[in-house]
Amino acid sequence: MRFSIFIFSLLIISISQEVSAQQADSNFKGDWYTSDGSNVLVLSLQNDYVLYDSEFWDYEISSEGSLQLKNQSRAKVLALSLVDGAMLLTVDDKTERLRPERNPDISKRKLTNVNLKKNFFNRDQVVLHGVVNPIDTMPLMASVIYNDAFQEEQQKYSGEVDTEGRFKIIFPLNNAQDLYFRVGEAFFSFYARPGGRMAMKIEESSFGEVSDHWVEVDEISFMGDFAELNEEFRVLHPEYMKIRKYEESDSLQKTLAPINFMAYRLNLREEQRIFYNSYFKKYPTSKVMQDLSMRKIRVKAAEDLMRYIWLHNYGSGRIVPVDVPDEYLRQVVVLMSNDVRDFTVGNYGSLAREFIMTMMPREEDVLHEKRLAVTYDFLSNTSLSEKSKRVLSNWKEEEAKREKHFSYLSFKGDMKPISDQFKEELKDLNNKINWDHMMSKAK
Repeated sequence: MRFSIFIFSLLIISISQEVSAQQADSNFKGDWYTSDGSNVLVLSLQNDYVLYDSEFWDYEISSEGSLQLKNQSRAKVLALSLVDGAMLLTVDDKTERLRPERNPDISKRKLTNVNLKKNFFNRDQVVLHGVVNPIDTMPLMASVIYNDAFQEEQQKYSGEVDTEGRFKIIFPLNNAQDLYFRVGEAFFSFYARPGGRMAMKIEESSFGEVSDHWVEVDEISFMGDFAELNEEFRVLHPEYMKIRKYEESDSLQKTLAPINFMAYRLNLREEQRIFYNSYFKKYPTSKVMQDLSMRKIRVKAAEDLMRYIWLHNYGSGRIVPVDVPDEYLRQVVVLMSNDVRDFTVGNYGSLAREFIMTMMPREEDVLHEKRLAVTYDFLSNTSLSEKSKRVLSNWKEEEAKREKHFSYLSFKGDMKPISDQFKEELKDLNNKINWDHMMSKAK
């Protein structure tokens, strides 16, 4: 009888401990944010996992609030307690007070202090963990998409989304810059830098129609590297998009004369600058976010001015570049600085390539004349037969009259064997002409 009572007592104690642990689990479950106004996600405790320190963990929790975390590479123990609706999280004798939701009042938020210029070009991997709460069906893939200044093609790295909505994406970066993220209906911009360990939680339902969601604050929580910066950007960017005037700008690119479009686009940049200055006075904004914002509107203005050259007459899938005056190009140069931090604007690399590449018809004519003169001079001083010299002379006259050359020479008929004979030398000549032209524009 005594033995039965002892066993029953142990069972009761065991059940009580389990119930206490479940109660503790329930009390701490949810998302917990910094209480200093920066609204950074610090801890997310869910039924089957914990998101903490930009990683996913398996966990066990005791009735005293001891949270034991473990994943494939590490183990941690956190001490949790509740005080007046807030959580006290203690790790290694350091205690942090957390809120169960973001603080909607950003007037006194803590600001990040990031030096982007130091070790700016430092190619390394970014590790991004995240979880999406779907509208309905769970998305299959999550993707990071961005422009690499040193690659012609847009870069895309993806990771599978599991049944809990979790994903992991590892991608390389050369420097800090803006990127795009897509999972299901969610599509947004964020910032990352080489070597960053980041995490995010995404509410897919907060992303409405494409035309609407850019001007609304989406439900995204950030953790880890650049979390404060991305939270600032999450709130600021929709306000900027309200005055960005994308459709108007794209429409006027096709209708206005070059100088008129230049005046319009520079005025639009000034409107955007005034908006940002007003926002920065109204809300606490970090120096780095202010710099990134002003830098982006300057680079975007230069990009739009360059895009005018090939978009003005664009139609039916054909690109027909137009000439713009020197005054127009000088203004583009004014907008392009020598500061490496311009590369934080993802499109800066493509802008630089567009600027130094041959695009305008008058540029193509000048380059075509240059190629013709240099090529003729080179071939004239080789040991050609008299017949080949007559072919060369006739070819020069005909080539000078040729239209739609796109700056390059054509070697056909009797001229082809001659060009084939000096194929490598002519290739080197062309490369030097291209290089000299690009360097003259880059000065």
